[in-house]
Amino acid sequence: MSGHVAAVDREIGRLAALTHCAILDTAAEIGFDDLARLAAQICDTPVGLITFVDDTRQFFKARIGFDGGPVAPLDEGFCPIVVRDAATLILSDTSAHPQFANNAAVTQGGVRFYAGVPLITPDGYALGTLSVLDLKPRTLMPKQLAGLHALANQVVAQMELRRALRFAHDESERAEREAARVLKHGRRLELLARISAQLMLASNASELVRDLYASVTAAFRLDVCVAYACQDGGLRLIASIGLTPESMTIVSQLEFGQAICGMVAVSRKAVHITGIQNGDDPRAAFLKRLGLDTYASTPLLAGDELLGTLAFGRKAGSFSAGELEVLRT
Repeated sequence: MSGHVAAVDREIGRLAALTHCAILDTAAEIGFDDLARLAAQICDTPVGLITFVDDTRQFFKARIGFDGGPVAPLDEGFCPIVVRDAATLILSDTSAHPQFANNAAVTQGGVRFYAGVPLITPDGYALGTLSVLDLKPRTLMPKQLAGLHALANQVVAQMELRRALRFAHDESERAEREAARVLKHGRRLELLARISAQLMLASNASELVRDLYASVTAAFRLDVCVAYACQDGGLRLIASIGLTPESMTIVSQLEFGQAICGMVAVSRKAVHITGIQNGDDPRAAFLKRLGLDTYASTPLLAGDELLGTLAFGRKAGSFSAGELEVLRT
């Protein structure tokens, strides 16, 4: 029983190694084709194959002199046996071999000679084979067999090179993404520093909102910016950018709980609404009439005291998490 469990674990590890190679169902590559062609030339056979075997099928990565498709079932041919045993298999006359005479490759494909060498990774997993086939019985000379083994080693080396190049490419992409993230973060910190200076230099609310809007509008593609101050149990509009005179009249005074900014004043929690134009949220009816599609409102707090609210709107595209962080800050 323990031997069976070990075999199952071994197969799981083998299949994981095969998946890690990312070679199944990939297009033909000249490096593999050349090795299969050279194997056929050395062994003087019409067919040379590089085959990978998973738990359901065989995939032919390189097909020289072979008219079949790129995949074959496990019970057809001899490569799955080579992979299972992780050992070289040579059949001088397949039709005379009691174990293989009824194999579909023999009865339907006419294969009479087969020589396959396992492709064994540095971790010891047999993932596939380098094989040569002929339609007539024959044998291999010792030098031919040695050459086939040497080429099998080159196939494994090609696999490792391919995997290393893919890993390097992935690492390069990760490095580029990280560099872009750091650059974006740096630009946001720079923006925050500029806004902090404006906060200290502004002489009144209108000037502050105007300068804030000028700083962030290009970076965040804003269309509306509004600021409310708490007054007489509600909110009074003290500054705005992007509102028409008519719109300013409508929203000049808000009760606590009225509209988005009024709700933010009550909850003291920032709100981000997206998809306004395609939605029917009654809270965003006025924003929809303004043509906005996303809206972010945040409370202005001094300790536990609510001073008012500040909000930003955009007609196209929602705010990212990073943009929201900067706007709320």
